[in-house]
Amino acid sequence: MGDMAVAPQTKIVYREPMKIAEAKAKGINPRLVSNKVFCTDWDAAQFGLTEEELLKFQEIYAMSDSTNIGYLGRRQFTDLLKLLSIMVEDDQLEKMFTEMDENGDGQIQFDEFVQAMAGNLDPEQLAMAASVKAGQAGTSSWKRGEIVWAANSGIIIVVSGMGIAGFIYFEFVLVPLSIAYFMEFLVAPLMNLLEFRPIDCKGKVCCGTSVEDGGPKAAWQNPTPPDKDGNGGDATQGPCYMGAMPHGLSVLVTLIVCFGTLGLIVMMVSNEVSVLLDDDAFIQSLKTAVDDAYTSLNDSGIKVLREEKDGYTMEEIMGYVSAFSDFFALASLILLLWVYLITEKFNPTVFDPTNAALEEIENQAKYYIALKTALSFVTGVIVAIILVSLQVKLAVMFGLLSFLLNFIPNVGSMIAMVLPLPIVIVDDNLSTFQKVGAFAGPGAVQGYVGNALEPMLFGKSLNMTPLSILAALVIWGSLWGLLGAILSVPLLGIQKILLQRTNHPIAKYCVMLIREDPTIDEAAEQ
Repeated sequence: MGDMAVAPQTKIVYREPMKIAEAKAKGINPRLVSNKVFCTDWDAAQFGLTEEELLKFQEIYAMSDSTNIGYLGRRQFTDLLKLLSIMVEDDQLEKMFTEMDENGDGQIQFDEFVQAMAGNLDPEQLAMAASVKAGQAGTSSWKRGEIVWAANSGIIIVVSGMGIAGFIYFEFVLVPLSIAYFMEFLVAPLMNLLEFRPIDCKGKVCCGTSVEDGGPKAAWQNPTPPDKDGNGGDATQGPCYMGAMPHGLSVLVTLIVCFGTLGLIVMMVSNEVSVLLDDDAFIQSLKTAVDDAYTSLNDSGIKVLREEKDGYTMEEIMGYVSAFSDFFALASLILLLWVYLITEKFNPTVFDPTNAALEEIENQAKYYIALKTALSFVTGVIVAIILVSLQVKLAVMFGLLSFLLNFIPNVGSMIAMVLPLPIVIVDDNLSTFQKVGAFAGPGAVQGYVGNALEPMLFGKSLNMTPLSILAALVIWGSLWGLLGAILSVPLLGIQKILLQRTNHPIAKYCVMLIREDPTIDEAAEQ
């Protein structure tokens, strides 16, 4: 194959597309036969080619024209050069395109393509270029199903990104609202105990209802008492309305109990701190330990600059004031939202019980929060008792921190375990046994609760892998900080429930990554 004279104008004769059987017989990819270049009768002799060589040029052209527009534009021409492994600069690319486009219409027709390439490709180069199959080097055009899949996946990625951006942007309201719901779930059992009858305790019903006509009322609906003349009411046997508080009084009692408990804890911690500050010997030991630590680090080659000053600058004072005001604003917003939520709670359930997804979310959230709070409380009390018995200073405060940090999965218990160490090490009044016990005792409690008791009690109710819990801790902690870490497990449970009810392959795959045993959820759905 060499230079040849080409007719100034090629006669184009259109015909029916090549049959798949015919394409396979000629070694052509059947996916390409619908291209317009194969729907045209070309005379190989006009280009000085054999029929086999012409088919190879047609196949190369069809792979470059992946959208089947019937010509090669600049983008398709660039794909063609990549297909032929020809790497050129942009200016050289434009020059080659202009030379190949003889009529200057910005489109390279098949006859122009063959005329330019026939004299520049030897048989070996042509065979190598034709050996590239559709689907390689970006030459494949997508089918309808692939386009729909890509569109759906793209929408999911975009919506997920928008959701993450929304969680970050609206953090100022989502975090307080989530904590307020967390606290509402925490006090919901107390409010239900005060307001609603009958009381169900481990399957035993106290003061059950039995309506003679019309069937029983809902289990949570308070019976209506008769009037002073004995008329009216709901014909319920037994004074089931006895002891049930009005909603307003129930809210008031709940607030008194919560703030009373908080005040008691603050009073105990403040007493401990005041006793510690009055211990001049301990304060001096603490200062000496800090000085020795700085000296030891500097002597070892690690230069640590220690800033010593008598007071604070105005900038530092304003920084502390700003931090306190931010904390106070967050706490006030959480408190207002929480009071509003419990004030508007007129049913035993927080969400609509007729919605299956919300009911499942509420049941899991209530179970997790109630059990986690009980375990954290027991952990804090035991840690405080151990430290008090070992005469460790700030024992109650460390017990309170163990209670709070236990809500952070995995890492919270480890942090709580090492918190007393600085105080224990500095205190010269403690013996070696007491110092070892102050570390080993809380460590044993945290280890048993976190690794044995919690998995046994939670068991199948969460059905989440440890890796998914750790991933949720990292993700929500990075989005919402410490409060996000505390809420990570309930939020992961909500994600799992919603994904289970989403009919999409990606959602099912995410559920598979989250849950530990798929048979548990499948049995629950039946």
